[in-house]
Amino acid sequence: MKSELKDNYGIKARYIQRYGNEVLKSNTGSILKIQVDRNLGYPIFKRFFICFASMRDGFVNGFMPFIGVDGCFLKGPFGGQLLTAISLDNSSGVFPIAMTIVELECTKSWTTHLETMIGSHNSDNIPWTFMSDRQKIALFLFRVFNVL
Repeated sequence: MKSELKDNYGIKARYIQRYGNEVLKSNTGSILKIQVDRNLGYPIFKRFFICFASMRDGFVNGFMPFIGVDGCFLKGPFGGQLLTAISLDNSSGVFPIAMTIVELECTKSWTTHLETMIGSHNSDNIPWTFMSDRQKIALFLFRVFNVL
């Protein structure tokens, strides 16, 4: 299977869809969004957002409205980036909220990740506090919340 994935980018999208179906079947209420590009006649992976129901519910029902956002590069034949949103639990431990795998870090990727994450929490009246190590993420947050 590993050699199949390495040699055929179209197969990658199919395996991600299978994984998504299993997540939704075993984690009822989870939010999963898979975006593929079909311009070449077969699906090519573009973005993958996941927010497990238990993590979302734990965050909404038990944690302060603090969200840290960050991204890191993915190594391997496909590359891409992992964008994450985390909070802190009662023991000041890291509590993952949502993650997105994207083709590259850009305005569209960050905006989509943040909009989907905020929208998945049904919490328009919560005064969110965000933290990031980069100023440009603050600009994406301003766009998501229509501040700019």
